[in-house]
Amino acid sequence: MSRQARFLFVQMVSLTLLGAGTGALGAVLARANLIQGWLALLAGAILGSVGALVLLVRRLFWRMDTLHRKLLTKFGRELLSSQQQAERGQRQAATAAHHAQVAAQLAAEAERLARQATTTLRESDRVAQETLRQARAAAHDARLTASHVVERPDFPQVEALFTLHSAFRPRAPMPTSRGWAASPDLCLELVRQVLTRRPRLVVEFGSGLSTLWLAYALEQVGEGAKLVSVDHDPHYGARTTADLEAHGLTDIAEVRIAPLTTTPMDGESVRWYDPTVLADLEDIDLVVVDGPPGSTAPQARYPAVPLLRNKLTSDAVIVLDDCERTDERAILDRWRTLLPESELSMLEHEKQTAVLQLSLPDTATVTPIRQR
Repeated sequence: MSRQARFLFVQMVSLTLLGAGTGALGAVLARANLIQGWLALLAGAILGSVGALVLLVRRLFWRMDTLHRKLLTKFGRELLSSQQQAERGQRQAATAAHHAQVAAQLAAEAERLARQATTTLRESDRVAQETLRQARAAAHDARLTASHVVERPDFPQVEALFTLHSAFRPRAPMPTSRGWAASPDLCLELVRQVLTRRPRLVVEFGSGLSTLWLAYALEQVGEGAKLVSVDHDPHYGARTTADLEAHGLTDIAEVRIAPLTTTPMDGESVRWYDPTVLADLEDIDLVVVDGPPGSTAPQARYPAVPLLRNKLTSDAVIVLDDCERTDERAILDRWRTLLPESELSMLEHEKQTAVLQLSLPDTATVTPIRQR
């Protein structure tokens, strides 16, 4: 029997005895009537039992109330714990979402840096390739220059030089020839073109020794013939202008400085002489293409024909130097496509010369060209 049950049992017995004692006392007091005493005893017992029952019920209600409070406390704690866990989960979810956002930003920044690095690498590779191409072109040109000076016999150049000085009497010392300058055989061919075709306007790309010989030939032709020599290098242009002044040829020839700029041509952009320098020129009879240097761009001299085609006369002549090089031969092929009616002559000069005739004139006395 539990402690609480024993306590209730003792209380019930105590109340019953109390009732019985009360009944007995009533019987004693009654003395004469035994029945009333027993009734009093029974009434005391009933009263004790009712009191014990009331006490039991009260105890039961107290127990139920205690159990109810414990249950409410337990459920409250569990509910509070669940709310706290939910709040903790929400905080963790918010933290995870923030971390995910930061990670996405870092990933986007990493992707941007990767694209920037890729672009930088491509640009560096392009610059390296272009530098390598220019270095190879310069080395090739240097080998050609060395071979022109050392390996080839000099007699044809000496012969051409004597022919030039026999035809004209320069009024001042002439610059040196060959190497980067024009070779005597090219200068002689240019003089022959002028004396034979008697052009009114000659345009030359790349000034120097050839500019002086062309000016002397145009001076002999007369008739207001003019030479416009275009150079991208102010130093060389100024030196050629000084030579023209020394020889008294500035009324016939002029040097125009035109820096190389990005120029639109047939839907693409090319590096060529500033076209504004040539804007006033029309009806060009002879074009001499000896610039810009091949190291400035792939097929650097190709734009000469596409950009001047509408300024040429119907029987114009185009002379291209340095046709020993691969780029110049490719340029010739492209020019022939643009000018299908033209006729091409290759001259076995020191640096190989190409003469492109747009259409042969009806009457022209062409001086035979000495070839070796």
